[in-house]
Amino acid sequence: DMRGCSGAGRKSEKRKQRSRAEVGKAEAERSDGTRKSGSRGAGWSPEKRKQRNRAKPKERSERIRWKHNMDKRIGAQYYTLREFTKTIEDFEETCRKVREMGYKLVQISGTPLEAAPMREVLDRHGLEAVTTHRSFDDFQKDLEEVMEYNRILGCQLCGVGCMPGWAKESGENLSRFIEEANRMAARLRKEGLYFGYHNHAFEFARLEGRQIMDRLIRETDPEEFYFIADTYWVQAAGMGPAAFLKELGSRAMAVHFKDLKANLDNTSEMAEIGEGNLNWDEIISVCEEAGVKWALVEQDTCRRDPFQSLKMSYDYLAGKGFC
Repeated sequence: DMRGCSGAGRKSEKRKQRSRAEVGKAEAERSDGTRKSGSRGAGWSPEKRKQRNRAKPKERSERIRWKHNMDKRIGAQYYTLREFTKTIEDFEETCRKVREMGYKLVQISGTPLEAAPMREVLDRHGLEAVTTHRSFDDFQKDLEEVMEYNRILGCQLCGVGCMPGWAKESGENLSRFIEEANRMAARLRKEGLYFGYHNHAFEFARLEGRQIMDRLIRETDPEEFYFIADTYWVQAAGMGPAAFLKELGSRAMAVHFKDLKANLDNTSEMAEIGEGNLNWDEIISVCEEAGVKWALVEQDTCRRDPFQSLKMSYDYLAGKGFC
């Protein structure tokens, strides 16, 4: 998806024309009974259907990879600017600055504001919100409100910023979290929305002998439970971001682009994209191949003014084919 990039309009119209032609052909085949064996799942035996349903999450993730084409419009994660989104007046000024930098997409996070006034401001500045972060407690207390919040903002991907503390206290508690998250994810899909889980580093720790992330991947439905993968935290956990994204495939519906910089005093910190040590050519290539939908720049802590940091990251990624 190259919406907003040069030439995107012409390509999009051609895709629409092809799509309409394909739909018409499929309708004609169905009407005269000629399309049978070519239909997805047509003629499957009961045993084959059982095998499909028993498929491992990773295998099933491969089957749904076609659902997403990467949108090369880079996004700004507003958690980076959380100190500048506390009032609607500040939010307006923030949106003006973000749009002037070149960003076209945003993620709403770290703000106490209501959805409706934010949507008005976003529309006024030509910005599109594609996902949000809310707490798991919010999802538990009022899932209807969370869904309405995202609908008003125009977001399909409803993100959970982190699992609650109680979920990682024991394997049993983690099982309860996964069970509740699966129920929420199923409900969101029925409503035309998606559940997205955002990782930190602790998900790669072992809890009672099993890595938490491994359980999140294998014990959730790959067609309902998606991920907002964070490159910095994956690297901080000693895992390779590119390898992790390959494993997730199109289940990584969104990715937080966040660099990791090594310092002379043997510490590390978050950095602007291109200022750290992550291999961005590899990460971007894997995102495109795996079927990631959106990439959003996030920097929790900045040595510079956060707006300057976001601008530096945008300029770097613009040189890598984003817009």
